[in-house]
Amino acid sequence: MAKQLWIMRHGDAAWVAGKDAERPLTDAGRHQVRAVAEQLKSQLKGTCDVWISPYLRAQQSAQVLLDAGQIVPANMQTEPMITPSGDPAMVASLIEASDFENLIIVAHMPLVARLTSYLTRNDSVEGFYTAQIAQLKQKSEMWEHQRDWRP
Repeated sequence: MAKQLWIMRHGDAAWVAGKDAERPLTDAGRHQVRAVAEQLKSQLKGTCDVWISPYLRAQQSAQVLLDAGQIVPANMQTEPMITPSGDPAMVASLIEASDFENLIIVAHMPLVARLTSYLTRNDSVEGFYTAQIAQLKQKSEMWEHQRDWRP
């Protein structure tokens, strides 16, 4: 069976915090993530792994997504390389070395756009809306962009 990858940008976050990594989701951000989770309920079946940025807004987005989408992950981990300034080639190497059927990555711009572009070899991926998810499917050695899910 082909691997599926779900790359998500966190929901809307507050701008005021001591550090960028401490910015929490806003109420609107929680609503955005819930809206996307509702759309995905029928899509994410079987085992699902989840990788989450260590930043607060990504951690909160992942929890809302899992709760609202009724997703029970087989494996869930905080991945320190998936921060806004993360290297898409390094994250792609982690993905390729991992054994999963479905993997959800909850991270940030610009990494989510750069990673999607890198995996699909499509330079036209410029950005993600807050709480947007790109669904990719592995086709031999390439990843194919299936569709986007937005609130």
